[in-house]
Amino acid sequence: ATLSQLKWQPADGGMQRAAIRFTSDGARGVRVGVLVRNLPQGTTLRFYAQDGDSSAQVSGAEVLSTIQRNLDAGDTGNAARTYWSPDFGGAETALEVELPASANLAQLDIAVPAISHFVVSADEAAAQSVLKVGEAGTCNIDVSCKPELSSESRSVARMIFVRDGKSYLCTGTLLNDSQSSTTPYFLSANHCISSQSVASSLTTDWFYRS
Repeated sequence: ATLSQLKWQPADGGMQRAAIRFTSDGARGVRVGVLVRNLPQGTTLRFYAQDGDSSAQVSGAEVLSTIQRNLDAGDTGNAARTYWSPDFGGAETALEVELPASANLAQLDIAVPAISHFVVSADEAAAQSVLKVGEAGTCNIDVSCKPELSSESRSVARMIFVRDGKSYLCTGTLLNDSQSSTTPYFLSANHCISSQSVASSLTTDWFYRS
């Protein structure tokens, strides 16, 4: 059904493109779950916001690598084969697929069986947490009020990820190692992310402050 909605048009550089728009009425944000079983060589996926001001692009090779990482970790089923778009903060997201003009469209096997519908935006959810700062214990500090922690605060990110089709928000932090290897280790809680498929849906927003 998804493939039948794609109307292919020639594009520059010997390519062809097709796009499909997804809307979830009343959503404060959406993430589109693209179930991928096969992508021809040279495929590119693009996602666009409703207003056209925001977009994201990922190569088919990267998508397939992400799916293979999920499978190698022992994840199974559709969750392991689903690539989640970023959220652009509105009720609508478009998916564009670009292929070489010479590609065999019969080798393209994708579907969009699920959309994650945000009942509140990420910013609204964060604002609710900020209101609780005054009730927090001494271990929970509003870094905006502690300039001496400004440097450390830059390592903290807001996390948005998808589990069982629902989107969640947590926080995590970058860690250095003893060799200062610059490997981007990222620490969060197991109750946030506990499988590779969920980790593969992670997006991070930096300079996350009140």
